[in-house]
Amino acid sequence: CSIWVEGHTDRKYIRKYLQELIKAKEFPNITEDLHYVFFEYSGANLAHYRFGDAASEHEKLETINGLRLNNAALVVGDNDQIEKSYLSQFQTMSEVGFKYLLLDQAKEIENLLSPCILSEVLPKVDGFKKKLKDEQSEIRNLNHDDYVKIPLREFIESKFNPAKFEDSEKSFTADQKRTICDLALQKMSWDKMSCEARQLALAVYNFIAMENGMEEKILEEKDLEEPTCEPELVELPSEIEDDTPPI
Repeated sequence: CSIWVEGHTDRKYIRKYLQELIKAKEFPNITEDLHYVFFEYSGANLAHYRFGDAASEHEKLETINGLRLNNAALVVGDNDQIEKSYLSQFQTMSEVGFKYLLLDQAKEIENLLSPCILSEVLPKVDGFKKKLKDEQSEIRNLNHDDYVKIPLREFIESKFNPAKFEDSEKSFTADQKRTICDLALQKMSWDKMSCEARQLALAVYNFIAMENGMEEKILEEKDLEEPTCEPELVELPSEIEDDTPPI
């Protein structure tokens, strides 16, 4: 089967979530490129695909049947896609071998990062080091509900006002997302994953298991609760050069 994601950081997060789920709960292993493959659809390009028979000859000519690329597809979309008109067909489809999974509890996949992980990552990102070096107590008390449904960059700017942002974008650039992702994956473990991240991991795992003739799994409610871990105190040098590049 195929797991359709918007971009490369989505792929990295979901791969790691699956690994941590399997390790923590001792689920049967699933192997990328054997049991499933990732496909990156790059946001609005999803409008060029359909998952089933075409309703008309025009639609057949204008779109690509994703189920011909792979006979089972799970499309993962985040909340910033929710107003896209072409997604309405996916949300009501009941095509065999197709499932649309909307992250309706999070603006983007980065918003699934728990406060525990985010508080460890931010002080290590170039452009935040100087700004945040004296605010670690506040960083260690982040609340997931405060940022899960708004752009993560918007939340960071409003809470910490980092002067290192040198552009007017509302969301992180691809490079910024990659930096945060790579740092977050180094800290990732099941006990540090948010409830929403655990739910996503389970939903993706069950789709892959079902399409490969394996038994679906169920987690108890306690396994989906928010993490209770304490973030590590990030030690920063007392003097930090002010020439760090923006993330």
